[in-house]
Amino acid sequence: MAVMPYYIRRRSVMLQDTRHQLKQQKGAIFVLTALLIPLLIAFLGAVVDFGNVYAHKARLQNAADAAVLAGAHQYAVNEETIDNHPRADNEAGDYVDRDMPLDSDSYAPQYDATEGDSCVYYRVRLTEKVPTFFIKYFYIDDVAVHVSSIASISYESTGGGNTEALFIFEKNFFPVNSIDNPDNF
Repeated sequence: MAVMPYYIRRRSVMLQDTRHQLKQQKGAIFVLTALLIPLLIAFLGAVVDFGNVYAHKARLQNAADAAVLAGAHQYAVNEETIDNHPRADNEAGDYVDRDMPLDSDSYAPQYDATEGDSCVYYRVRLTEKVPTFFIKYFYIDDVAVHVSSIASISYESTGGGNTEALFIFEKNFFPVNSIDNPDNF
């Protein structure tokens, strides 16, 4: 009988140990899958819900931008005051109603005007409660989305009103929403 060298015997024992360990691991992938699939579904549900919130916020911001420009135009044309600007508010409200869905109970518009250094700032604030689909199982039934948009109205020496741009372009032509830095508003 031939004697096997030590390294061959050691390799043979290691292969047997590996086969034995693999037989003991049978079914572990099912447990792992059973634990990971619900987590994956919950994560995908959260992605869908927050994507829906983002889409609503984009639509709401577009409505606020259109409303603030229309309201600022009416404010300037009708020479309204900061305390009393019903025509501007009505025009902004019409634009909000046009751009928002028929369910008008889900959003709350606010209109105001403030005097700046050399101009008047007309602001439209919108808030919408966006319903959730998947994360409501974690007791989050809706997510409140808030947007705001500002237009500045400057009066020239001729007495006519002029609505300025909604966005200010800074260095390297990056657009910056005027709500971020509207001169002490």
